[in-house]
Amino acid sequence: MKKPMIAHRSFWFAIGISATTSSISLLGGLGLQAAQESLVKFVPLLAALPALHAAANNYAATIAAHLGDPRMYKQSLRRLMIALTISTPITILAVSAISLLVAWFEGNVPSVDQVKKYIIFYAALLAGVVLIIFIGSYVANKALQKHQINSDDVLINTTSSAASVLLLLGFALAARFYF
Repeated sequence: MKKPMIAHRSFWFAIGISATTSSISLLGGLGLQAAQESLVKFVPLLAALPALHAAANNYAATIAAHLGDPRMYKQSLRRLMIALTISTPITILAVSAISLLVAWFEGNVPSVDQVKKYIIFYAALLAGVVLIIFIGSYVANKALQKHQINSDDVLINTTSSAASVLLLLGFALAARFYF
């Protein structure tokens, strides 16, 4: 049985959600600012930051978009989980390799132990962000449906902002305590 579509809220509602979630994203930047000196010492971390940030935001938007389609929910959820299981490790390996190559070209050759640390960090951070966003999106989507709010109006912006904050705070904490 097909579930009925939930109508979108007003344009101004969507703008308000977007402005609010963008403001919340500033928290991640504040975390990075606090660990700025620690981050500068690690070229592979800096090289990976834009790629991991983009990946986290793309995963968040994809998760939110797929969870928000009530007509194909079960099929979409299963395909989403398979896609995340396949693509997340590939992203981690690609970002690790490219960021370490950038560091090597910059003359910052990390030791084998540092390479292991970077790869473990990238894997834990990105997989953790994806998992938290997936669980949070699933729960939020159920709550939005219960209150007859179209998840497209709220979930995509919220998950992207949450992914930004989690990723940037993860970088800041790792720079301060892990590396």
